[in-house]
Amino acid sequence: MPEPRRVVALGDCAVGSGILGDPSEIVGSVEDVLPVDLRIPGCPPTPDEIATALIGLIDEREAT
Repeated sequence: MPEPRRVVALGDCAVGSGILGDPSEIVGSVEDVLPVDLRIPGCPPTPDEIATALIGLIDEREAT
């Protein structure tokens, strides 16, 4: 994947296991496996929350 790469943990389950708890099939949050650039909690997150978070990530990248 070309640069810049961004990893987004979308939803409570990706951010921190959520309602699924700790079954043996789940390693944990995405951050336990990959470095995460953006965490968007919610079950599920609303479209507005997703759009706002992604725009914030883009604005942050352009500022640097």
